[in-house]
Amino acid sequence: FSFADLALAPFLARLYLIGIYNNNKELTVEEFPQFKRFFEWKDAIAARPSVQKSTPPREYLIEVHRQWVV
Repeated sequence: FSFADLALAPFLARLYLIGIYNNNKELTVEEFPQFKRFFEWKDAIAARPSVQKSTPPREYLIEVHRQWVV
């Protein structure tokens, strides 16, 4: 777990919001196979206990970020 991982973890934890507000589905490796390593890295970061403890629930983030959707 590097400083770069630490700095990017909050953004990675919210990446699903792009798909939710764009087409109501999450971005997946099946849809973007060229980014397989990125998705593996993102999932590894999300699996860390420290990231899980510090990330708000998905439902909360979806509702809070709804105000910025155009």
